[in-house]
Amino acid sequence: MKEKRILIALYLFACMILMAAAFAIQGSLLTPIINEFSLSGSSQGFPSTALFTGCLFALIVTVLIQQLRENRYLLASVNILVILAAVSCVLGMIAAFFYFLSQMRITVWTIGFGLLTILGTSIIVFLFKRHGFIRKITKRFLLRSALCFCMCSLLFLFILKDFIPVVIAWWGLGFGLGMMDTLLSACMADLYPGKDSTRMMCILHTVFGLGSVITPMLIFALLNAGVHYRMIYPYLFCCFLLLIAVSGFVREVFRITDDESRGKSSQAAMRLPSGVNLRLFGLVPAMFAHGIFLSGLNTWINRYSDMLPGLFAIPAQSFLFTGIMLSRLLIPFLPIRTEKYLMTGGVFGGAALALGLASGNGLVLRLSLLASGLLAGALLPCILSVGCRRYNEDTLLATTILMLALYSGQGISAPIITLLESRFGLVSGIFLCAVCMVLTSLSTGIQGRTGNGKIMD
Repeated sequence: MKEKRILIALYLFACMILMAAAFAIQGSLLTPIINEFSLSGSSQGFPSTALFTGCLFALIVTVLIQQLRENRYLLASVNILVILAAVSCVLGMIAAFFYFLSQMRITVWTIGFGLLTILGTSIIVFLFKRHGFIRKITKRFLLRSALCFCMCSLLFLFILKDFIPVVIAWWGLGFGLGMMDTLLSACMADLYPGKDSTRMMCILHTVFGLGSVITPMLIFALLNAGVHYRMIYPYLFCCFLLLIAVSGFVREVFRITDDESRGKSSQAAMRLPSGVNLRLFGLVPAMFAHGIFLSGLNTWINRYSDMLPGLFAIPAQSFLFTGIMLSRLLIPFLPIRTEKYLMTGGVFGGAALALGLASGNGLVLRLSLLASGLLAGALLPCILSVGCRRYNEDTLLATTILMLALYSGQGISAPIITLLESRFGLVSGIFLCAVCMVLTSLSTGIQGRTGNGKIMD
């Protein structure tokens, strides 16, 4: 059993490092994309917005699949209608307030494609349930589907030449990555429950940091060597194809991470948290704020730092994720309680980032990004770990709720920062990231308290 766990954990690590690489390319390739399509300030954030909107839709589809598996057709139908209306309104307001009218057609394409995906998935899952195929939709099946979705989207990014289809391809990549993200965290929580949860979740997200550190440096080297930026997509395509092939070798042992093999009752698996488990939703505002600053820094920090004096050969993005990676590696072994770290890490990390921005020097900013990553880098896995412990009846549902909040923040990050850039300069958008970093910790401190003033895991 221990050997099977190690084998599955290694496969999850491989998936996570590749997912990190796919997320990192949207920031590393931002300047070449802007240059190729001659994007104005109002439309530079479209690829990022489309990516994280796809992530949101993936998590929504995951929730719908869970509800339909448990014969909750009425609840699923109501959710579909509410989701379609809410997403249309939110994205419509984003388009109206943050983008010029000439760019509205791109938003309409993205919204329409996403809504059709939810509707189509709901119909397919309903038919699967009607004919008894729904039991085949396991975590392993969903993970393979997500890998295939990412692979196809990368192929389209390589082939397509017009901006609107490219934005839709970024949406498709986000859909696959969003499903991967929640599945990998849920599988790790299933493999290592209880006290080991925080340690293994931090290691899993340390691997994410490793991929986020290496990818910008590799892309930087390839671009400087004269490789066209579109050639990055086939490289990632081959990596996803390899993971799909390898998944066949772990097929049998992967069964232990599926919910149906753990003997959970359907009522316990799908009911919303109650009593003390309502504190799961106290982590939602923290994840929302985390999404804003993580996406903002990942997408814009290279572009901003390159505009400052004190240039350095290593991209600023790599400094940030080096700190994040080290933080996630060290936190499980330090004598710090998880809840205490959650309440303080973002405050100190945001202060470090603000000092670097105030310096106006590229090298000082890179060092402050390293320090900020060290201080606040482990917030995400710690929030996920606490959430899974608070609602251990269904770890996939817990991670899905929290990741919905994360991707909601990431989805609105780009339009807000582009608006701030157009009015006050890009530095104001990066300062917003520092503020949201502080808010992440403040949210966990306020929302996570029980009546006696203590935080309970």
